[in-house]
Amino acid sequence: MNREPVPSPHRAPPELAPKADMAATPAYTPVPHDGASPRRLPAGMVTATDACVGIVAVGAGLVVALWHDHADPRWSVLFAFIALVLWLSLLAWSKALAVPLLRMGTAEFRHVVVSTFVVFGGAAVVYTFHNNLMLDRLVTVTLPIALAGVLLARLGWVRWLQVAPTREARLTPTLVVGGYYSARATSAALLRAPESGTRIVGVCVPDADAREHTSVQIDDTEIPVVGTDHEILAALDATGATAVALTATDSLGPGDLRRLIWELEERDVELIVTPGVVDIAGHRIVFQSVGDMPMLHIARPQHAHADSLAKRAFDVAFSAGALLAMSPVLIAAAIAVKFTSPGPVFYNAERIGENGEPFTMHKFRSMYIDADQRLAELEAQSEGNGVLFKMRNDPRITPVGGFLRRYSLDELPQFINVLKGEMSVVGPRPALRREVEQYSTVMQRRLLVKPGVTGAWQVNGRSDLSWNESIRLDIGYVENWSLARDVGIVLKTVRAVVASDGAY
Repeated sequence: MNREPVPSPHRAPPELAPKADMAATPAYTPVPHDGASPRRLPAGMVTATDACVGIVAVGAGLVVALWHDHADPRWSVLFAFIALVLWLSLLAWSKALAVPLLRMGTAEFRHVVVSTFVVFGGAAVVYTFHNNLMLDRLVTVTLPIALAGVLLARLGWVRWLQVAPTREARLTPTLVVGGYYSARATSAALLRAPESGTRIVGVCVPDADAREHTSVQIDDTEIPVVGTDHEILAALDATGATAVALTATDSLGPGDLRRLIWELEERDVELIVTPGVVDIAGHRIVFQSVGDMPMLHIARPQHAHADSLAKRAFDVAFSAGALLAMSPVLIAAAIAVKFTSPGPVFYNAERIGENGEPFTMHKFRSMYIDADQRLAELEAQSEGNGVLFKMRNDPRITPVGGFLRRYSLDELPQFINVLKGEMSVVGPRPALRREVEQYSTVMQRRLLVKPGVTGAWQVNGRSDLSWNESIRLDIGYVENWSLARDVGIVLKTVRAVVASDGAY
């Protein structure tokens, strides 16, 4: 039986009801700056880790140069020391470490790679003019050790920041400022990214919005409105925020923003400005200052490239390889399905594909043959997201089917659909016709590309996702497609399947 959830009548999320006028924000009283810095990532500990990795890497190059190549010890030690100092200085200059909301993200890893290649690539350039064996070893021995060591160390710090018992104490109290809907979107984005280390302590909105709403509701989280966007300093005092996330608002002009920057500087409060757009991948954004005003260029949506020859070649090669490598599993699964419950081995169901074209999707049958007839009696017990029917202990699932679904083995025949050109290895979740009939204009964009055997929904919770979150992930994939993104999702799928995250 098809593992895909069955839609029930769509229930739109309730609108936020207007609230009573908010209480007046206390008057701002200047607070002398005591020199204390806001809570930061433990940069000193990270620097110490970098230093240890650097000493090991440079030491390895020095040992090889002196004992294996018999290099001149005076020049070798001098060059090794200079390279170590320059490299650690560039790493310590990382902007990402200093910005709480952006810490340990893509910008940080990019900075590590660039710093490493600047220093040790520079050593290669100097080597062409000064034929010193130590310079050669800085490139061939030290560079790979240093780069791999620091990247692994930074990944370790990311993990530590997310799971350490004292994580709550290290979260950055953050004030979100902007128009009501812009502030809501920014708050939702920060809540979706726990790795940012953000704890939203309040929202400041324009005066009209502040009179209408006393809080911003995001799923089960309620964030209080603590002032207007002209009472930011008072809100900082009231909440103890050490970072401000500023998003789109008509109430603050360029002069107001410049003054705000000066005032936040006096308080040692970080300022993060968001452009007010969501679900835009970094590779689509180009930043440039024009006439001393920062501007972003956002490239067009990338869904047209999802029909490229490169993606098709990847799909065919990966699917053929997967079917060949998993052929013993396919045979075992087919035998198990056939001899443990009456009915066919495969479940062939209609799905809606690219541009709204229907196709027949192949899966191993994981439910009893009367599953469709029993659906009505189970509707009231649905544990789905309000739109799709799902049950953790669905009595229609066969014992073998439960095992196949747990590890996504029932989906292996979908690689046949990929070879036929009806699906892709990576793409939006295959949709039922009744789902598509309920699609809004935004949701219709899921149909601009082929559905996938796996996708962003597969590696971010699967059945545990809300309807809106599932749609957001699929549309984000369509808008931001890249082959590298496909490869990344495939790698994450392996972990999600092994861990059985959200599978039932």
